[in-house]
Amino acid sequence: MDVVNDAMSHHGLVLQQGEIAQGFLDKGSVVFVTYEFYFMHESGQCSPRPVKSTGQSKTRDSKGGYDDKSIIKCHTQARKAFLMSTFQIKTADEGSERPRKETPRPDIQQPKNEMPDAVKAGAIIKPDNPVAIPRGDGQWQDWTRSWLMMINGAPDAATCEAWLAANGDTLNKLEDELLQHYQFIMREYNKRLRKLLPSEQP
Repeated sequence: MDVVNDAMSHHGLVLQQGEIAQGFLDKGSVVFVTYEFYFMHESGQCSPRPVKSTGQSKTRDSKGGYDDKSIIKCHTQARKAFLMSTFQIKTADEGSERPRKETPRPDIQQPKNEMPDAVKAGAIIKPDNPVAIPRGDGQWQDWTRSWLMMINGAPDAATCEAWLAANGDTLNKLEDELLQHYQFIMREYNKRLRKLLPSEQP
């Protein structure tokens, strides 16, 4: 996972993971969580459709008590399985060695793709210019991808917070209609905000 994350970062890719379902198996002794994954590129291009991956974990630890890390284990397991499948990484059982880190190739130019349809509103919306992003006729997923793209590209914490304020009404509607989706993007927002704040300390 470390090697893949470094390679994705080098090529301007971010992997987004959102929970869509969870439940129990084997009379409650096993918990499973299903996630949707999609890639976002720094140029503005997103995966055409998400891919699902499910992680499982025992709900009890070795002493028979509740394992409070079971959900986190599902998150990590699903992400690892998705990356291994996507990048065709062989497991140790298949006799493979640790993948080598990719050598940077500065001669390769990243494609300049158009932003998602939800971002188009007669004018180009940029991460450093907070505005209300129109939802249009698309699904919530299209809008949230566009909003997260702006958040992840915000140059500082103040701009990040301005995006939140400018899209408050739409976020309130998302919270009412799709709570889990709302909680996911707010976690991503807070993660980005925490990343930006330390750089502003004197």
